[in-house]
Amino acid sequence: SFQDSGLSDGRNGSPNIAWGLLEKLATHGGTMPMTAWRSRDVSQHILRLNKALTNLTGIPGSAVRREKKTVKADFFVESKPLFVTQRSEHTGAMTQDAK
Repeated sequence: SFQDSGLSDGRNGSPNIAWGLLEKLATHGGTMPMTAWRSRDVSQHILRLNKALTNLTGIPGSAVRREKKTVKADFFVESKPLFVTQRSEHTGAMTQDAK
């Protein structure tokens, strides 16, 4: 979770901006176009994310970097739904099944 990985906001415990960057990278398969990020200050967020990843893994370095007009992760990251929503054939009700 974002709390366990050191990516929570110390003021209120919610996910911080570095977690948001990691999520965005995951939805883009590890290479995110700069146009997908709403903030111009992506370099600061990359630094924060790299610091958290180093603290979490013990591996020093920059696992996330800015390259031309993209932000790239030097590791595999993807986003998958936790649940699959389906409509019941019998009742028509929507159900969620854990993946």
